[in-house]
Amino acid sequence: MILCGRFLLTRLWFSLSVETECRRGVRTNWLHDTITDVVEIVKREIWSVITHNAISGYKQVFHVLEATCEVLGQAGGTCGEGDENLRLDWAGYIEQRKTNPDNTSPLCDGMRWADHAEFDRGISRHWLRRMAQMGEQGAALCTIAERYTLACVVGNR
Repeated sequence: MILCGRFLLTRLWFSLSVETECRRGVRTNWLHDTITDVVEIVKREIWSVITHNAISGYKQVFHVLEATCEVLGQAGGTCGEGDENLRLDWAGYIEQRKTNPDNTSPLCDGMRWADHAEFDRGISRHWLRRMAQMGEQGAALCTIAERYTLACVVGNR
């Protein structure tokens, strides 16, 4: 249930910040969308959120990153069939995780960044050491930093 609420808030934020429309020029008024189902695709990482538009009747399937609730892409629905609206690197990652579900390595482990001496998963090692000394508050700030780096990964390869 929390994922649905976070998905709606994220969708609202991006709708207000960036006007989007499908490749074919079909727009749906997302305010008339109802979330009909939520399915975990990759354990603790990626979910599929299915919506149905009451006015147009369109069904959309969004692949959503759990940590940030950002949309990775769409499968099916108004913008085409299959995973054609899902970037190839994300589609490959999802397929790889589906074929090897016992792999417990988190998404962050697959990230690449420059300057490994100064950064760990894209976060300053110096900052991480300072946060470790702050106890529970530091752990919460580290979670936010990890989500921020993941948000940067969503739009980039």
